[in-house]
Amino acid sequence: MSGSVPVVTWKNLKTVQMVQMGSKLVYKAAYGPTGHIVFLKLLPYTGMNEREIQEILSKMEFIGQLKSERLVQIFGVYKSPNTFGILTDWMENGSLHSFIHQRELYPVLPVCVCVRILSDIAEGLHYLHNLPCPVMHRTLKPSNIHLDAKYHAKISKYGLLRMQTSFLPTSEGGNKDDEDSIVYLSPDRLKSAVPTLADDTYSFGIIAWEMFSRKVPFQDISNSLKLATCISRGLRPQPNLELLLNAENIQSARLEDLTQFVNFCWHQDPHMRPSMTVCFNHFQRVLQNFSSDMIQKSVDCLIRNKERAEQTLPTSAQEFDIRFLDISCSVSNSKSVQRSRAQSVPDESQALLFKGLEHPREQRSASLPATGKYSPITHFLPTIECQNPDRSHCYRWSQRINIHSASKGFYKSESCAEILIKNRESILNGVTEGQLNKILDIMRSSKVLSRGDYENINSKMTLTERARECLDMCCGKGEEASRAILETLGCYRFS
Repeated sequence: MSGSVPVVTWKNLKTVQMVQMGSKLVYKAAYGPTGHIVFLKLLPYTGMNEREIQEILSKMEFIGQLKSERLVQIFGVYKSPNTFGILTDWMENGSLHSFIHQRELYPVLPVCVCVRILSDIAEGLHYLHNLPCPVMHRTLKPSNIHLDAKYHAKISKYGLLRMQTSFLPTSEGGNKDDEDSIVYLSPDRLKSAVPTLADDTYSFGIIAWEMFSRKVPFQDISNSLKLATCISRGLRPQPNLELLLNAENIQSARLEDLTQFVNFCWHQDPHMRPSMTVCFNHFQRVLQNFSSDMIQKSVDCLIRNKERAEQTLPTSAQEFDIRFLDISCSVSNSKSVQRSRAQSVPDESQALLFKGLEHPREQRSASLPATGKYSPITHFLPTIECQNPDRSHCYRWSQRINIHSASKGFYKSESCAEILIKNRESILNGVTEGQLNKILDIMRSSKVLSRGDYENINSKMTLTERARECLDMCCGKGEEASRAILETLGCYRFS
């Protein structure tokens, strides 16, 4: 691949790690040629033909030519025999979604920082919309906006929509992400109208409301079809932005101006929505109401509060040899063949990886936690089927952890949260409705989960979605919550 976005191999990546970012585990590496710290986003590689790969490479080449301080930059495309991914800027403070909703890390969001973030987003969209061939984002939402070390915002997944629907995983994975995205889609998009630049302006307005309210828009409407119908008929998030900001020290005239502007951004008529150039200029003027010193002090306060909070939360940072991803992907690619045969023991590649789970100290690089639906790491805990359930070496998913701890006990170096993270996908695949309800009852009675947390979990449509939300939330709440889950599932025993 020629041009600005090179194809790189494992030799170009140094000190590859899996690190905790909010409720997720992600790949972090040092890109050898430049020394930049980068984020490695793996793409589903199984079943892709050469034409599809070349289409992705050509799109990466185009995206790599887009240069703005407000866009997440692409450093290269990672390619090996069984893995394929994109190297982008490493954003120290994760996604805007985490910034808004992780109250443990961010008890208070300073208004001046929120306004600056909105100004950054508007600047990025202004750049995309004013290219010689304008680029519409079309999937703008908080999970596609990321924050650097100083809490400046950068937009990701710009220009990827066609490729995303064909090849790429969604940011949260599967249908859940599609359902969550509805709240950011304009009424015209929901009616299948031809996409326009005004669609991004609508999404921008919804994001502004979400950041100031710290609530998920329309969270009281769980039915996707009903929600799409209501939005198309003019429903917008409540309460009004002016009510949300009344408690802040903002001049009444400026407050009214900000509220009216957001109302124009999500106007039912796309022709009434301001361009992103107008949005950028507007938020630049609003930002002038806050001194540079005030903004810097607010950023410093965010950094200190986050550092303090992270000291009480379980952390996960694990260095490994990236070539093990090829092994796991090789297992993934042959999974459909393996499913056609009942087996009592894993094949050689699976056995190697499973051994890594049993002996994390000796085989640390092979012991990688699950990272999501599309990640090859989900196959590090293979399903072992057995003809005779009475045999001692045969066990169900809920016994996998306990069978290793029976004779050895838990490894002292691993917390319950780390164990939960490592076995996340296995738990999601096997948890029952009764077990999940029991977990939620225990969490509520012990006040680990707030009423809002409980309602947010139960608002999800399916058992898997509710279980995923519960696990992610409890991992972020620390050791007590993680221990309760493992005990309820029968995966943890006190000696």
